Amino acid sequence: MKKTKQNNIKKYGGLYAGQRVDIRRKKLIQAGLESFGTLGYTKTTIKAICKISGLTERYFYESFKNKEELLGYVYQTIVDEITENAMNYLIKPSLKPKEIIEGAFGEYLGALWKDQRRARVLYFEVLGVSPEIDKKYRSAQDRMVDLVSFLISKIRPEIKRESLNATIIPTGLAGAIIFMAERWVLDNYKTPLDDIVRQAVIIFESFEKLLKIETDLLDKLHDSN
Repeated sequence: MKKTKQNNIKKYGGLYAGQRVDIRRKKLIQAGLESFGTLGYTKTTIKAICKISGLTERYFYESFKNKEELLGYVYQTIVDEITENAMNYLIKPSLKPKEIIEGAFGEYLGALWKDQRRARVLYFEVLGVSPEIDKKYRSAQDRMVDLVSFLISKIRPEIKRESLNATIIPTGLAGAIIFMAERWVLDNYKTPLDDIVRQAVIIFESFEKLLKIETDLLDKLHDSN
C-alpha cells in the first residue's frame, strides 16, 4: 500500500505534522471566537488572537490569510454546530411533534444563551465585513430556512415538500425566529430561556396550524409554478 504524505512525515510528540496543524487551527478558531465574541471584529488584532491561542503569528498565517478569513471559519463553525444539533431532533423517531419543535428551537436558542460570544458573532460581528462574509451570512440564513422547511415537513407530512418550497413561507417563519433571537440577544437575554423557546414554539405552531388549513392552496401554488 502506498504511504500517504502524512505517514511519510516523522511524528513529533506522537502526532503527525498534519495533525499538529489541525490542532493549531482549532486553537486559533477558539481564540477568534473569544476575541470576536468579546472585543468585536474591528477591535480584534492578529496579535491578540495569537496571545489568546498561545501561538505565534507564524502559525496564524500557516492556517489563515488574514483576520477576515478566520472570522469566516469561526462563523461557519458556529453555524454548523448549532444547525446540526438542532437537526438531530428532527431525526429522532421516538419524539412527538411538539417535542421535536421544542427540542429543535431549544437547541438553537440555548446555544446562544449558553455561549453569548456565539450570538455576537452570529448576528452582529459578521455584518458588513466583506462581500465574502456576506455570502456566508446569506448561506447560514438559507440553512435556517431549510431547517424550518424540514421541520414543517416532519410535523405535517401531508404537505408536499415541493409545494412548500414553491412558497416563501419557510423564509418568513425562519426570519421571524431569527429576528426574535436577535432582539432577545440585544435585550441582554431578559426573557428566560424557557420562555423564549415557548414563544418560538407558539410562532411555529401558529404557522403550522395555518398551513394545515391551507394545504390545498399550497398544492395549487406549486402547480401554478
